[in-house]
Amino acid sequence: MVNCEEADRFLDAYLDGELEPEKRAELEQHLASCPECKQKLDRLRRLREFFTASAPHYPAPPELKGKVLARLDVTRRSNFIALVRRPWLYAAALLIVSLVLAWLKFSPNREEGIGDQAVANFKRAALLERVCDVVSPDPSVVKPWFTGKLDFSPPVVLPGLNFQMRGGRLDV
Repeated sequence: MVNCEEADRFLDAYLDGELEPEKRAELEQHLASCPECKQKLDRLRRLREFFTASAPHYPAPPELKGKVLARLDVTRRSNFIALVRRPWLYAAALLIVSLVLAWLKFSPNREEGIGDQAVANFKRAALLERVCDVVSPDPSVVKPWFTGKLDFSPPVVLPGLNFQMRGGRLDV
């Protein structure tokens, strides 16, 4: 339900026909029950009618429309012509798109390659029956075995994942 304060804010929009149907119905219901707001609406209507009736009306010259449309057309045409006169711009854009597509097509995806390589290494080791170079389920035995063979100490991330370590192997 609209109160007097809200009605006062919506009166101009109501006269202009800019209110949504729900808000318009609420305002009309309020105006029917509130003589003070109805009086404000009547004053606004009379004020608009006064200015509309007393304001001079000057028709635009008939050639004005043609001049405005011609100018708009010239602006549109000149923008298009400026774009068409730059064939090097099209060539540069085509070259950039071609290079990007070629790079995407022919560059190896390193993440996929690492997984494929790990699986291939494991299969090769399984065929040679060399699954582990050092056999031990204890990380404290396997980790020191890598000392001197690698520049870093490989992390063991098995605890908490419900996997059991069998040992370690070094593939070069």
